Amino acid sequence: MPRLDRRRGFVILGGTILKTLFGTVTLTDVHKLHNVYTELKSRNSDIVHSLANQLTYVKKLDSLSAGNTDVIANLSSIVKENLMNSHDQFRQVTRDLMWFNVTVYAQREIYMTIRRFEFILLGLGQKLDDLMATI
Repeated sequence: MPRLDRRRGFVILGGTILKTLFGTVTLTDVHKLHNVYTELKSRNSDIVHSLANQLTYVKKLDSLSAGNTDVIANLSSIVKENLMNSHDQFRQVTRDLMWFNVTVYAQREIYMTIRRFEFILLGLGQKLDDLMATI
C-alpha cells in the first residue's frame, strides 16, 4: 500500500479543525454523503418497484371483487327466484292437502252414510222376513 504523505496529514488535520470550527465539509463527508445517496437511490427504486407491484395487485383485486360482486348479485337473484318458486309450490301443496282432507272427509261421510243405509236395508230385510213369517 502506498504511504501517505506527511503534508496530506496536515491537510486532513486542517480540514478536521475547520470542520469542527466552521462546519465545513471534508472529503470523507462527501464520500459518506455519496454512499448514503446511492443507498437511498437503490432503496427508492426498490420502493417504486414494490409500489408498482402493489398497485397491480390492488387493480387485480378490484377487478376480481367487481366480478365477484356481479356473481353474488346473480346468485342472490337466483336464490330469491328459487325461494319464491318454492314458496308458491309450498302454497300449492298446502292447498292440495286441504282439498285432499276435505275430499277424504267427504268420502268418509259418504261411506258412513252408505253403511247406515246398508244396515237399515238389512234391518228392513229382516223385518220383512219376520213379517212374511208372521203372515
